[in-house]
Amino acid sequence: MTLVGQQCPQVGGLQVLKGESVQVPTPGHVTVVEVWATWCPPCRAVFPHLSQIYNKHKGDGLKVVGVTQEPFTPTLAQFVGMQGNNMSYNVAVDGAGDVQKKLMQPGGARGIPTAFIVDKDGVIQYQGHPADPNFEHTIERLLQQPAKSQEPKKEDAPTIEPLEHDEEVLKSASVKQLKQEMQRLGLSTQGLLEKHEFVKAIMDNKK
Repeated sequence: MTLVGQQCPQVGGLQVLKGESVQVPTPGHVTVVEVWATWCPPCRAVFPHLSQIYNKHKGDGLKVVGVTQEPFTPTLAQFVGMQGNNMSYNVAVDGAGDVQKKLMQPGGARGIPTAFIVDKDGVIQYQGHPADPNFEHTIERLLQQPAKSQEPKKEDAPTIEPLEHDEEVLKSASVKQLKQEMQRLGLSTQGLLEKHEFVKAIMDNKK
């Protein structure tokens, strides 16, 4: 079971231990949610790795928040503070249990550390161990991709305004406008060269 390819639910109730509050997901930004605990040696082992990735890409808009299920206590805050530069990213407590209820449990994630990468459009693109080489590769790939909401919109084909089928109006129109009018009417322009020929063809169609 995995949440990859699914829209990331809104995660609330994060209590900041270090850094700043991170909106999950953050529109227009690649966001990493990494679940850890003080009692987990593999979690502690990836602190420097996560910090390295965050420091390398935070200028590109990368958001990282390490989230623990442990109670918010002075002891926990002291532990985080003692990590120094090994934990240079944002750290929070899952105060409302949203990370557990909306990410870990639905994704079938049982072990930690577990990381989720959410793209700029709020879609989960990775779920797994943060030490996996594909973790950083996914971050770098997503950072290079624009959000779909930021992609240039395809311009709609210009609307062709119909011409009034009055001979004087048609004579004052350009040849291009007359051709467009004939196309709108489904008339062939083959063999027509002069402006008066286009006018005559449109007027004859009116009869």
